[in-house]
Amino acid sequence: MEEKFLMATNTGKLLVQVLSKIPIFKGLSSSQVKMILGLCAHKSYNIGYELCRNNTPSDEMYVLLSGELVVIGEDTRVATILPVTTVGEMGLITGEPRSATVEVSKPSNIFVVKKRVFDALLRKDSTVRATVYKNIIDVLCDKLNNDNARMSDYQLEQKRSEVQVSALERQLLEEKRRSDAVIKMVAAHGDVNTEKVAAQIDEQIGCAGPKILVVDDEADFRKMVSSALTSFTVVEASDG
Repeated sequence: MEEKFLMATNTGKLLVQVLSKIPIFKGLSSSQVKMILGLCAHKSYNIGYELCRNNTPSDEMYVLLSGELVVIGEDTRVATILPVTTVGEMGLITGEPRSATVEVSKPSNIFVVKKRVFDALLRKDSTVRATVYKNIIDVLCDKLNNDNARMSDYQLEQKRSEVQVSALERQLLEEKRRSDAVIKMVAAHGDVNTEKVAAQIDEQIGCAGPKILVVDDEADFRKMVSSALTSFTVVEASDG
């Protein structure tokens, strides 16, 4: 009996330490974290379980202790959630609907905290409420700073791409001017017009370039593949 109590005590201390490291619980005393721990219901979930769905009420917060979760956006994975972290903490505070769908991707052990009991604790203990709210603000500020940094990187990359595209457009324009001048010079010294010279050049370029044979019984599919192979001479066939 004493051994079981000791194990339970050690586990409780470990869980308190774990929860203390979660950003929204940062700065809370051990006794305050224990109060929050007392609100938690431990649950285990298997792969494929939908923990929460986009645009549904935020009535629970989850603390992932072990396993793995994935954030789903438009039927594709957009993020992976690893232990130890919280899910749905913003909605628990703001009351806003879920902003994403979260599924279990590996067998997971999770603490579940109901919004109504968490709200009751915040109303009861002003110190916990002030600390949690401050932590929420800090988390939001960090996210905003990260978003601003990513936006700045994106804008810089966009500017670089625009410069590269502009340089390529100038290069293409210069090459077109050169080719037009060559066609006119050849036509002026021969017995063919510029259209025939251009056609002969195109034919020679086509013969020299790589060719790809696209075989499929669906014309739309052949057209889609052919349109993607702009750097090749494409020959289509509907069957072998």
